[in-house]
Amino acid sequence: MAFKLPNSKLPDVKTTIFAEMSLLAQQENAVNLSQGFPDYQPDENLIKYLGDFAKQGQNQYAPLFGIKELREEISRKFNLQYQVDYQPDSEINVTAGATQGIFTIISAFVEKGDEVIIFEPAYDCYEPAVILNGGIIKNIKLHYPNYEIDWNEVKNLVCEKTKMIIINNPNNPAAKILKQTDIDELTAIVKATNVIILSDEVYESITFDKQTSSYISKISRTKRKNLCCRLFWKIAAHYRLENRLCLCTGRSDERVPESSSVQCILCQYACTVCHC
Repeated sequence: MAFKLPNSKLPDVKTTIFAEMSLLAQQENAVNLSQGFPDYQPDENLIKYLGDFAKQGQNQYAPLFGIKELREEISRKFNLQYQVDYQPDSEINVTAGATQGIFTIISAFVEKGDEVIIFEPAYDCYEPAVILNGGIIKNIKLHYPNYEIDWNEVKNLVCEKTKMIIINNPNNPAAKILKQTDIDELTAIVKATNVIILSDEVYESITFDKQTSSYISKISRTKRKNLCCRLFWKIAAHYRLENRLCLCTGRSDERVPESSSVQCILCQYACTVCHC
């Protein structure tokens, strides 16, 4: 009997737009702006740090939540930059890239029948992760031309089945930057609920025209309701890490137990001295 592959859990998921645009850029010999990686080599200091730590014997699996030194550096960064305290031993996780961090968070909290609100256009890893965990997508379109959010629409969509709201700030691909009024609207909507906010903030430092964004991770009072993802190689592109690391913060009472322990330990130690 011939072997037949079972049906996919994600029958509607096709090739990503990033793969399509990268192929077109290659075919047309064009500058590739479709993916968030720089076209230059890592900083020589980073390469040196990686070699130094390898020679020191830092070649094993990293601890489950990331090395303590890096988590402490992350905590100091948040305190210095935003005057908010995240405890390195209970509120900070290091994962092998933002996509893995996002998938882990969704898998830890979203169960069959839970509803998850996603703003479109959105990074295309959100929906598959929700679907794989039995969740139900509730899409809200950002309103062109400024890609504004209708917060009344969000408020009306939140119900007892709502488990999570995913925001991407700054937004990829729309480049929408949330204002403080947006953050205030969002926190007011979830205040009397058990809804979790997953805030994808990997483009935190890639803003122009002197625009600054307001981030959910800055707000101490919402720590128990939000989980934030940030990516080191986008925060400090001059220290490009092909072995990507992501920091996840929030919810000290329900620290995500499904975190992977396969992050590159050399990169973690290198980040502690790069001051990313």
